[in-house]
Amino acid sequence: MPKQRVTLAYDNFPSIPDEELAERFAPLAADPPHGLTYEVRYGVPVLTGWVEAESKFAAIAEVAAQVKARYGIVFNDGGIEKPDEWLGDEHAQQVTAHLVLSAIHRAKHCGVSTGDLMRLITALE
Repeated sequence: MPKQRVTLAYDNFPSIPDEELAERFAPLAADPPHGLTYEVRYGVPVLTGWVEAESKFAAIAEVAAQVKARYGIVFNDGGIEKPDEWLGDEHAQQVTAHLVLSAIHRAKHCGVSTGDLMRLITALE
């Protein structure tokens, strides 16, 4: 299986205090999943590294699920600042994952359920 580059970030929206954010991420910072590195970039918690997976999208999904199960942290950003500017096959799966992660996070804060999101996705397949 090929190695895929994974980047996950945490958009602190709605904002929680820096101390609480640091405390929440401390276990992940101390012991990130195998093959991944945790750092704070410009005040944003970021997890990066290489994971064996069939595709970049699968790798991102696997790491996001592992981090949620192990640390209780739900990453909500794929590390893409302006997704409309990232065109081309090379970044397609990273941008798609970024948009899905962001949509899930924003929907949660707008009263849209996961079921509602899935209905929209399947209705447009």
